[in-house]
Amino acid sequence: SSDVCSSDLEEFYLHIMKEEGFKPEDSFFTDDFTVNLQTASRLGMTTFHYTCNDEEFRAFLAPYLL
Repeated sequence: SSDVCSSDLEEFYLHIMKEEGFKPEDSFFTDDFTVNLQTASRLGMTTFHYTCNDEEFRAFLAPYLL
């Protein structure tokens, strides 16, 4: 389990997106911890739960790559 609370994660994600000039709805987030994915999803990001299955990950990324 994570020692970081959800509101801290939200604050962190929003700070990074603001600094980099991204909107949540134009971003995707991948992680292996569901709490991180839940927070990102709640902010409007597209999320992917990475479980070491590279084929699934490539299929997820395909629409975003040229």
